[in-house]
Amino acid sequence: MDNSNIKERRYFPNIFGYDSIKDELLEIYRWLTTPSLLENPNVRLPKGILLYGEPGNGKTLIAKDFCSLLNAEVIQIASPDDSRQSTNIDNVFDEVKNYRFSVIFIDELDLFLMEKPERTRALLRQMDGFNNDINHRFLVIATANRLGNIPDSLKRSGRFDRIILVPFPSPRTRETLFAKYSEKFGFKNIDSNYLANISEGANCADISAAFNDAFLRNEASVNTDDLEFSFNRIQDHTYVKSVSFSEEIKKAIAIHEAGHVLIAYKNRSQFTFYKSTFCKTGGFTKILPTDDSRLNNIYQHLANIEICLGGLAAEKIFFKRSFSGSRDDLMKAELQIKELVEHNAYFHPWDTTEDEVFFGKNKVLLPSLYLEKQIKRLWKKAWKPVLSYAKKHRREIEQLSQTMVNNGAIVPDDIKRIFNQSSKASIFHRLINQK
Repeated sequence: MDNSNIKERRYFPNIFGYDSIKDELLEIYRWLTTPSLLENPNVRLPKGILLYGEPGNGKTLIAKDFCSLLNAEVIQIASPDDSRQSTNIDNVFDEVKNYRFSVIFIDELDLFLMEKPERTRALLRQMDGFNNDINHRFLVIATANRLGNIPDSLKRSGRFDRIILVPFPSPRTRETLFAKYSEKFGFKNIDSNYLANISEGANCADISAAFNDAFLRNEASVNTDDLEFSFNRIQDHTYVKSVSFSEEIKKAIAIHEAGHVLIAYKNRSQFTFYKSTFCKTGGFTKILPTDDSRLNNIYQHLANIEICLGGLAAEKIFFKRSFSGSRDDLMKAELQIKELVEHNAYFHPWDTTEDEVFFGKNKVLLPSLYLEKQIKRLWKKAWKPVLSYAKKHRREIEQLSQTMVNNGAIVPDDIKRIFNQSSKASIFHRLINQK
């Protein structure tokens, strides 16, 4: 029997995937419901569990499902924008004494503590001063978006004993989410594996919203293409099925996006090209990290910076000028270069060695003029190979852009077709020259 299905139905009915988090919480559940552990004075059971991570991945749902299975009195302390529950920590802990076992739930703990710093002192005082015993026990369960905003004093043992990251869903979890939601909405023949592969970077809320959007537009006749469109629209609000531009503007947009596609192909060891298409504001190109690691290594950062500059390179080659679309690309590239230099001590030329692959954790404290010099140096190192590659493959940019104008999009098969033709033509010319 599939244990993960048992966990979903019996213990976490609202949560799909995230089996490692469920396993950790179920272990704590076993401790808190085992009489021999409760009665042993030498055993110190957890007083606090903190779930943290980016918004939209189900921290609150996981916490509430866990609260419901503990068979305890649940007392919620208000988040900053909710006036319905108490915000007085001392009053809440006084109420806890009325029950045999209570769970205190604090959603968005980081915001709650930032609103009034004295709340940290109150929470520390109460968690340290309240002695759990068989007759009166408590457990604090909290969520937070930013672990760094939680004071270190609360993260020590005896306070929040378990700190659990709720990450963006992995490819396997995304596939589970697409399959489960398809079953829930009654959608047939949905390719969950394909949707999981194209949805890198999506949170659980995005996937849920995509199903709702697809259902509202098509009801029971939803297919994989409908879900793909809804998902893209949820992630990028400018994404539409069709747009109207003049032929001149359409060609300029297509040239720009073809530049991104070309440089994505150049960096195909780090990124997989997904699609380029038109959108309300112009063009839209989506790429996916090959290992789903969310830009965790320098190789991917450098490749992503180059891809950002691909559209500008194409514009410079074909139009001898840049358009407004390049401005956003340059801002994205600049932010990533600053991240590399200021936060990760990356001062090397535009080629890397193995010992430079993984990031440091602390911001580098160096003179601002030196940092600025290194940032300018990396700009030059990034731009030169991009422009050179784009000039070398001018013909491919033209073919890719024409494909986008004719078909409304560029897809991976178009890249294969165009570069296979270029490869054959190159071999033919070499043979002719040899003769």
